[in-house]
Amino acid sequence: MFSAHRFTSELPTERLCDTAGELPILGKTLTEMQDWAVKLNGGSWATDGQAQLWIREDVYVSHQAIAVFVAAVHGKEGDYQWRAEGAAGNFAEEIAFCDQAPMLVWLSTAGEYDSERLSKAEVLEVDVKTYPIAMPAPQSDSGVQLVSLPLTDAVVIPMAHWSQTLWANLLGLVPYLWRELVGSNVVTMIWRLGLAMVMTLSKDPAKLIRQFVRRGKGCKIHPTAVVEGCILGDGVKIGANAVVRGSVLRDGVRVEELAIVEGSVLSAGAVVQRQAMVKYAVLDESASVAGVVQLGVLGVQSSVKRGGYLMDMNFAGPVQVLKNGDPLNAPLGLIGCGVGEGTTIGLGVAVAAGRWVPPNVKVIMNPDQMLRSTKLDGKCIQDDDSKQVVAVKQGKLRGLDVR
Repeated sequence: MFSAHRFTSELPTERLCDTAGELPILGKTLTEMQDWAVKLNGGSWATDGQAQLWIREDVYVSHQAIAVFVAAVHGKEGDYQWRAEGAAGNFAEEIAFCDQAPMLVWLSTAGEYDSERLSKAEVLEVDVKTYPIAMPAPQSDSGVQLVSLPLTDAVVIPMAHWSQTLWANLLGLVPYLWRELVGSNVVTMIWRLGLAMVMTLSKDPAKLIRQFVRRGKGCKIHPTAVVEGCILGDGVKIGANAVVRGSVLRDGVRVEELAIVEGSVLSAGAVVQRQAMVKYAVLDESASVAGVVQLGVLGVQSSVKRGGYLMDMNFAGPVQVLKNGDPLNAPLGLIGCGVGEGTTIGLGVAVAAGRWVPPNVKVIMNPDQMLRSTKLDGKCIQDDDSKQVVAVKQGKLRGLDVR
């Protein structure tokens, strides 16, 4: 048994919400997931301000990370702060933009919050198991076609910046789905995996996980929809010919016909409209998408309208993001966009990769690109079918007299 407590941290300007504990992680709030991680390890939250385990309020820490950290400090004297060893630790530092402030600290003797004591705790490199997966290289001139992404069950990552919110969800998604769908103990895992192997005639984990789907009460899935390896909350509705793979959909989520959702986390009440696509993305409560979102994050009640596109790669060089106004390279050189609470990305608007659109903004297409007058102005050429070739300029039809 141990006692736990949170300590505060300054949040960046480009954040999804003003309260760290309300950040979305795996369809729940960060506070809920921190509570769950501590409880699963037999810990409790200190009520007197005296604690052994200190967790930064904006950090997602998986229950596996707490387990291996507590085991690593067992029997040691002194104070220690977490750092994952090897590739997992290097990638976590990249996501954290080399943030050197303590995130998870163990005190040898329980004490009150003391920033100096926490910062002076010795860095303990913890050996964590990694499961590398290959991803396409973001740039054609990078010299490689694939990059290795080190997945691990033991995740300790800050979430305050919108891009960190995305990565924390993506890195936590696969271990969470595996635990919840396949099981947390050996007997259950062997039984369920054995049945899946019989069904798929394969040992490939990617194929096996597709056989596992957990449905909540009142969940409705159209017979023509494809749903594989997902957790579906109460009242989820999935329409005809929709495809939903490897995702978490919380209560009341709606995926309409012909829509695609892959590797994503959708909080309660989120909507993916007809023919929309959401891949490797995070949608907070009541967010909606009618366009295309990939490697993006949408805040509470934000939306991307039909034809809206949140881009996730640059055509030259790595994608950069702003943190407190300073440009920084995104991890792996690619990232989508962040959309603040209550913001709308309008019809046909494309947002360049790495951009943060602040809360309560409505972004619309340039009126000059919208045809408002159909009166033809100026000479124009004809195409091979003898049709006039015209363009929209300042809202009017203008003839083109050059090829």
